[in-house]
Amino acid sequence: MNSFALIEFYQSKKVRFYTIQSTNLEISETDRFISKYQNSKAHTETFSDIMALITTIGNRGAIDFYFNRRENDFQALPNKDRAKADYQGEQLRLYCYRLSDSVVCLFNGGVKDGRSAQESACSFQFYEAHRYTKRIQEAFNDGIIYLDGNVILDYKESREIIL
Repeated sequence: MNSFALIEFYQSKKVRFYTIQSTNLEISETDRFISKYQNSKAHTETFSDIMALITTIGNRGAIDFYFNRRENDFQALPNKDRAKADYQGEQLRLYCYRLSDSVVCLFNGGVKDGRSAQESACSFQFYEAHRYTKRIQEAFNDGIIYLDGNVILDYKESREIIL
């Protein structure tokens, strides 16, 4: 896996959202997700629900309730209680990693059209989210980065995080 930057994506009332940007790409993982699905007629409702849920999380806090769709060490949006039964099979997912009640890292996502994410069209994004989460966890465990309130800083107290 190439190096990536952990960059601020969106600051809301109660939550600071981060995303990942590969050092060899011009666009972040979350922006890639938005670019691909914001005008998708097949996923309009699910995409809108995911974006509305991010706004809700930002206003209310990144509490466990919103992150109950667990995928290994990371999560997928929309949460199980938000996902509607009428999505019929194909479900759009945005992968993320909840670090605290005030910090969430948003990744990329895709359509879960199989029994599991690993067997679906979103398998690449699933495995990427897993790798990003592991690298972030290792950086925290090794003292390379840390949380200061709702801000991720590196050991030099810089907001420019490259992992």
